[in-house]
Amino acid sequence: MKHTIDREQKKLIKWYIAIWLKEGEYLDFWSVNHVLLGGVLLGTFLFAHFTLNLALVFSILFMISWEFYEIVKGIREQPGNKIFDVLTGIIGFFLFHYLLNIYPLVNIYLIFMFLFVALEAWGWYASHKNGVHFI
Repeated sequence: MKHTIDREQKKLIKWYIAIWLKEGEYLDFWSVNHVLLGGVLLGTFLFAHFTLNLALVFSILFMISWEFYEIVKGIREQPGNKIFDVLTGIIGFFLFHYLLNIYPLVNIYLIFMFLFVALEAWGWYASHKNGVHFI
């Protein structure tokens, strides 16, 4: 039996991929991942017993290094988008820190990590479908 894709399914598939390819001047769908990454980095550093200040320094260094990695790999973004990638990561870092006052570390970490990995996998798939290979 041959599987056919109808018109509505094609629209959904196009949206499914296109949402990752729309680059905003400052923010885009990847910004969600940057927020989550900031939280994942803080959680990782807290599990490693870093102080908050040291975790912030290493997180910012990691985020800036990633933006340079993207340049080396030929991924073109608006300069404002690169700056906001780091800023949204810092926002995620402090959002995660705020949530620590309400929920246990492991709960927040698992939620942020699950969402981050799921969205990264979706974005990676969409990018590869469009011929962009950044890893």
